[in-house]
Amino acid sequence: MCDFSTFRLLPDWKPPIFHGKTVRSNISQSLWRKKIRQTLLESHNFTCCICNHNELKENSRKLHAHEVEEYDLDKLVCCLQDIQLLCAKCHAFSHFRLTLARATPEQIIELENHFMHVNNCEREDLRQYLCLKRKREDEIIKELYTRLGIQNVIRRVNYKVTYKVNECVPFYNEIVLQLKNKGLLYEM
Repeated sequence: MCDFSTFRLLPDWKPPIFHGKTVRSNISQSLWRKKIRQTLLESHNFTCCICNHNELKENSRKLHAHEVEEYDLDKLVCCLQDIQLLCAKCHAFSHFRLTLARATPEQIIELENHFMHVNNCEREDLRQYLCLKRKREDEIIKELYTRLGIQNVIRRVNYKVTYKVNECVPFYNEIVLQLKNKGLLYEM
């Protein structure tokens, strides 16, 4: 069995109850695009923080600001831990489930090859990781259905997601203020 803790590129998995729930979707687009994203581009010198792919400033649209999140299933809190600058391939792979639903078979193969190149591994390692991840996902979904009821999870009713933000996130104070003004900031 491979040691996946050494891998630089891994797919994220967002519990279904948090689908569509992001800090980005709850702050102004000017804060996200003009401040946060621009700061990331400049501070990372237009370079993906995972695979080191570099883009010219003119092609900066090929670099994406990716929210790194953790989830508190008991309190329904989405915690924004960091925002990473990722190339399109690393970003697509980080959202692998969504990408599987939208990409062509050729694009999937290209992303799998990118994963193997970045992590210096074999296709079998990717398969093993995805199997482990799927098993953990199934456990979390079962827990959510038990706790909240399957219909509430499917319909996304009777719950409110709130947000926490790690202080290291760029423009922390502005993000927190906007979330607080919308009543979406998790406060103990």
